[in-house]
Amino acid sequence: MKRKLLIAVITAIVLIIIGVVVVNSTSSAAQIKKYMKLGNKYLQEGKYEEAILAFNKVIEIEPKNIEARLKLADAYVATNKFEDAERVLREALNIDKTRAEVNLKLIDVHAKTNEDAKNHENIYNKVGNLVNGGFVTEDKDWIYFANDNAIYKMDKNDINKKYTIINFDKQVYISYLNLYNDILYFFIDGNIVSLKNGENKLNIIAKDSSYSSYLTLNGDRLYYINQSDNIISMKCDGTDVRTIDKGKAKYINVVEDWIYYINLDDAVDYKYVSEMSGEFQDYKMGKIYKIKKDGSNKTRITDDGADSLNVYDNWIYYSNGNDGESVTSEGDSWYSGKLYKINTEGKEKYKLFDSTCDNINVTKDWIYFRDSGKKCISRISKESNEFEKIISTVYGSGPNIINKELFFTDKIIPLENEIKSNCPDLNYNIIVKNIYMEDSALFRLNLD
Repeated sequence: MKRKLLIAVITAIVLIIIGVVVVNSTSSAAQIKKYMKLGNKYLQEGKYEEAILAFNKVIEIEPKNIEARLKLADAYVATNKFEDAERVLREALNIDKTRAEVNLKLIDVHAKTNEDAKNHENIYNKVGNLVNGGFVTEDKDWIYFANDNAIYKMDKNDINKKYTIINFDKQVYISYLNLYNDILYFFIDGNIVSLKNGENKLNIIAKDSSYSSYLTLNGDRLYYINQSDNIISMKCDGTDVRTIDKGKAKYINVVEDWIYYINLDDAVDYKYVSEMSGEFQDYKMGKIYKIKKDGSNKTRITDDGADSLNVYDNWIYYSNGNDGESVTSEGDSWYSGKLYKINTEGKEKYKLFDSTCDNINVTKDWIYFRDSGKKCISRISKESNEFEKIISTVYGSGPNIINKELFFTDKIIPLENEIKSNCPDLNYNIIVKNIYMEDSALFRLNLD
């Protein structure tokens, strides 16, 4: 009898607990629905502070609610609280890293707060850096870079604080560094890989990358050129691989909804006299095209042949083969075009500089490029068109720009001799040696 009574009591308690849980669950769902509706109403009416309170109430009830965070970010942006918007979006990413709209909204927040981001220098790395090797990238506190056997990070405020992220037991070729949410995406010896900050293991994402892959992280997808020179897109984990264009391409610039590139299947043949041999040589340059990121609306922008390309603020800056000449450097001779710009609709075109150029990298105020004829890294003011030679170089690969600092690779001894002889007051550092070639280094120049 006592046992039956005990079972009855326990059953009653369990039923009460279940009832309370059900009631509480139903009540929570009702409260979430109520505050989401209220928050959306306030958001539409422009009552942003009230909307913030409502969406925060939802998160208090359900801490892993992503929809409330997305709406809360909208309210923060509307009140110019960009840091708060970024914070809640990063919280959403920590809850679910697969939500593409969170990534896209985070890019939007950066675009509203960062002038460079407005002009298509995305938060993963600047487009101008990526078309020039992408050997340097950054986050809020650190600058990331690589040489032939390791990847490093350096404190932005103290260049003497340099740490090795990962070492390799053989010589490797690393380029196209993209950084997002503490994960580095980059090219290494024919592979595209990811590396989480703090870990020491590479995750291979793709094995078919060209050495000139121009790997670019945009939204929640990676874009690159494969070994057949096709433009490829895939998710950051290597799934959902799509061929955007089956033609031969190079210099891809992924900007908003478009990919701008040089189409090698539609090329212009140039003949020039080699300064070394004195004989006629052939040189091909592809025409500039754009294509939507989904592979639609493939469009030719200009009939000019081009051999270097950077898109910035609705303008395409390029080396125009229709206005070019022979160039010789370090025992090699080739054909190079002069610096032009054309808008992304192909309706306006201007000549910017009467000297051959390549390695173009455009920022808000300046157009940086390697002057292949004069063998130097130079820049032109976008406002005044004033030309400024920065430094004579042997190779001058790059340039990569971070804030007001110029990074490029070159041979150590001739460059240091040039600095000592002609510009001893130049503020520069060697960041790391043995990058891409023997007896070379990654140089850093302060542009102030």
